[in-house]
Amino acid sequence: MNNPMVSVIMPVYNGEKYIRKALESILNQTFQDFELIIIDDCGNDSSMIIVNEYKDSRIRVFHNNVNKGIAFSRNRAIQESKGKYIAIMDDDDISHQDRLLYQVDFMEKNSFVDVAGGQSSIIDEEDNVIAPPELMQESTKMNKVMFLFYNSFHNSETIIRKKIVDEYKIRYSDNMLGMEDFKFWIECSLHGRISNVNKEILKYRVTKDNETSRVRRIQEDARKNLFNKLRQYSLLSNGYHLERKELNILNTVVNESGDGVFRNSYQVMGLFQIMSKIIGQAKEMRVDYLDELQMWLKITFNNKFSGSLHVDIWN
Repeated sequence: MNNPMVSVIMPVYNGEKYIRKALESILNQTFQDFELIIIDDCGNDSSMIIVNEYKDSRIRVFHNNVNKGIAFSRNRAIQESKGKYIAIMDDDDISHQDRLLYQVDFMEKNSFVDVAGGQSSIIDEEDNVIAPPELMQESTKMNKVMFLFYNSFHNSETIIRKKIVDEYKIRYSDNMLGMEDFKFWIECSLHGRISNVNKEILKYRVTKDNETSRVRRIQEDARKNLFNKLRQYSLLSNGYHLERKELNILNTVVNESGDGVFRNSYQVMGLFQIMSKIIGQAKEMRVDYLDELQMWLKITFNNKFSGSLHVDIWN
């Protein structure tokens, strides 16, 4: 039997409320050449009873001997995958029926792309849309720039060439306070090219009980500190060097939640000098995304600043 084109990987842990919709959104895809790898992470609800109701030869179930966490489970699924592509799926999201069709077609036509996301609407506990899908950045160079500073993906909207994660041994890391995906995408961006399919492919569920919301609520400060360290890691891994005081300004004004603001004129000039320094280092390294980097930094700076200082500061 030939290997499937796509391995959809889905860790399952206490997902009984939404898992049926998640499963059926994959099993009912218009693109049918896939396997669905489910990792049972030893929850204490009826999730696996529901999974076992589906008698579909494309489903492959693996059981952790004890609860291992999301990173271990995703890594195990990657290890077990047989497809040319790996599609990420969480047990509470809903994939558009043409998701795999759109993404496989895109990847097959763009052999230089290693990871592709797509448009996602955000839904609540009752499947109500609370945020419509947004236009996604297709430029691989602009995506390279964006992942220097933050994570622009919802995990379940992504598809990956398996060869890149195997060749460079890219895996998820533990103890990431819900940001194991950010670290994973940083690693992918170091070795491959990232793009997006500009079609709606996912309904991404946000609830007060999901892992990201829970961590942001309970461990807010720890998550902020870890996000800052991950961004520092991304910049450093790409050859950029900032002093601690410069990183502090960058982290205060350009933060994960996007609500950072200038608190004084020192931060205004400080951020401008930081961005100028980054551009200078990029020129020294002769990066192929210099124009995109300058554009992103300029837009970010101007969006953060409202006052008498004009964009002429960049000339």
